[in-house]
Amino acid sequence: MNHRRYAHICVILNSYIYAIGGFDSKDADGVPPSTLDSCEKFGLHENKWTTSCAMNEARAFHGAVAASEQYIYAFGGFHDYEVLSTIEKFDSVLDNWLTLYVKLPNPLAKMGCVTIDNSRTILIAGGMDGTYTR
Repeated sequence: MNHRRYAHICVILNSYIYAIGGFDSKDADGVPPSTLDSCEKFGLHENKWTTSCAMNEARAFHGAVAASEQYIYAFGGFHDYEVLSTIEKFDSVLDNWLTLYVKLPNPLAKMGCVTIDNSRTILIAGGMDGTYTR
């Protein structure tokens, strides 16, 4: 059976391109895609892919942003057909994901994220809520 992986979020941090989450499609009728918790990085200087620590929760169509030259934050997204409000923080030095106690005020997917103010502030814009409303 054919498998296709779709990593919906890519983030650049310290000369690495991180492909985070997404889904795996088996290209078969009636077989829903599987949401992924994977995190892989491509080293621009090494010209190769390596596996990083997996997220605590599988997610696709989430928002993600690099901050402070060490961290990546992942916001909301879909886990299967549920819209999430959880936030995870990746530490590139320790190679681990931490689920934060703080959550988004509402479940949100398909949003845009950007850091400002020297990575001290993260703005989240747009998206789709838990009722699939834009």
